[in-house]
Amino acid sequence: MKYLKSIFALIIILLFWATSAETHAQQKPTAEQVKQIKDKLDKIKELKDKGKDDDDEEIKKLAKDAIALADSFYKIPRANLDGEPEYNPNYGGDGKSAKSGKKVKVTIGTAAFSSPGWLASTKYHEIIKHGNQAADGRWPDELTAKIIDILETEAYDGEGDEADIFGLTDAEKAENKRRRNEEHYNDLDSANRAKIDSAKKAGVPYKTAMLESTGMSKIAYSGNATLFAVGTVLSGERIQVTLRGTRIIQGMVVSAEIDGKKTETRTDANGHALLDFSAIAAGVVGTAVAVIKSFDANGKEISTANTTVQHGSSQIFNRPVIESLPDNISNNEPIAIHGQHLGAEAQVVCGNQYQETLSASDKEMTVFTDCMTGKQAAFVVTPNGVSESQMVNVYSLDFALPKNSISPKEKVQAQVHYESIPVGTKLIFTNNSPATISMSVPKGKNSANECIYTVTKENGTIPLNVTGITNGNFKIALDMSFKNDNHSPR
Repeated sequence: MKYLKSIFALIIILLFWATSAETHAQQKPTAEQVKQIKDKLDKIKELKDKGKDDDDEEIKKLAKDAIALADSFYKIPRANLDGEPEYNPNYGGDGKSAKSGKKVKVTIGTAAFSSPGWLASTKYHEIIKHGNQAADGRWPDELTAKIIDILETEAYDGEGDEADIFGLTDAEKAENKRRRNEEHYNDLDSANRAKIDSAKKAGVPYKTAMLESTGMSKIAYSGNATLFAVGTVLSGERIQVTLRGTRIIQGMVVSAEIDGKKTETRTDANGHALLDFSAIAAGVVGTAVAVIKSFDANGKEISTANTTVQHGSSQIFNRPVIESLPDNISNNEPIAIHGQHLGAEAQVVCGNQYQETLSASDKEMTVFTDCMTGKQAAFVVTPNGVSESQMVNVYSLDFALPKNSISPKEKVQAQVHYESIPVGTKLIFTNNSPATISMSVPKGKNSANECIYTVTKENGTIPLNVTGITNGNFKIALDMSFKNDNHSPR
């Protein structure tokens, strides 16, 4: 859009609506009060027509006076405002906000002074709508186009609701509606538009529709035949398993066997399958071992896994409960979650995205994490409810050598790219080929076969210098040591 009423005031997923937040202008001004504001605006236009610039001292004073009168006459609540709204002669838009703790600092641009109602509506957009978003803790550090569109839609809808109080003309109402639809709402997918329509009808703040899992595990395990199955199963329950790494993952046979009793099923298009243990484990009193196998279209065994079967009911009626999650979770990696009342249909949500479930039973599940890095809420969703959420830090670490062979005195530099790794974490490089190479990390602690780099900022790139001693292939391992030693394994 040519002029955004706000390009900075954007918010995170709504979790609640603060009851103390004010959401309306307090009164419609009298005709005389509107005229007082209009006189200021007319004088600004007159000065511009005479060739005065937007930063002329008289124009700046008139703009400041008009802003103050709009506050007074429209009774716009100021609880979420940090300082007076500032006129910025160098900003050609209507208005923009910057987060200041739980409040906003508002800048008014030159385009806001077209009419008294437009000026008041602009201030409402910034101070009330975006200000409430800051006050409620719904303003993210990392923005996406989708979140921008959703929450600008919310702000423009708020202006529409108050249009009569502001006395907007039909043309001004149409312009707000155009911006709302053409520049934000229409760019959203059908799921998010439906969310907005429902929230608007209910009179509650707008939420993003939950994103589906990316299915990145199919790429991560390409060429590595793996059958994901849980370690513990109740004798009467149904579990989910997943086949990965084969060229074809749909229609493959997966079986479970206990003491000669067998049940089998086939994988779907995503390599997922549901195994029902009720028929083959009904006689289990204590525990038993089940062998789970997957087969290709020719009946050749692809992979196998063992699971312990315990006597127990598959009836899950309670909301899920999960044990403590790691403080730090590696992105694009599987993570095991333990708890109760999970079940085959359990899904993990991290941030605003479902994570792919690779295996799940009543007491445990394995998910493949693929979401935005950084601190975010994680929880489990089942047909019977939602677990309590826990804050986790999702990090990424990418280490790839440009080559794995070297000649004497040849120099090779590898780079480690990382995001959201806590300051103080140690990255430990181990030289597994000391007869072939030497290595060092700038600003690291370097010894004969080990280099240790202590992270000083959460996001960054670290160079690793490798020098050849003899001809040959070489290997370098990378491990991590968090300060609290609480993280998911890589």
